[in-house]
Amino acid sequence: MSNTIHGPRSSRNWFIDNYLALVIVVVLVIFGVLNTAYGLITNTVINVLLALLGMGIVYWVMKVSATRKSRNNEQTGP
Repeated sequence: MSNTIHGPRSSRNWFIDNYLALVIVVVLVIFGVLNTAYGLITNTVINVLLALLGMGIVYWVMKVSATRKSRNNEQTGP
């Protein structure tokens, strides 16, 4: 039964796990920065969070489109 977990969804789960780990690390770094600088750069932190979220979405969209292109190329092969 455990083999079904490592099916075609394994890559998606791997990406989600790594993304969550990256978010946790970023949050820890931001808390450390806030502890040292208090509330002087909260706007910068918010901008960085939005930028990271945007980059994550762009990376995910590029990955999905790349997989779709490769699938389309395989389907339209000779």
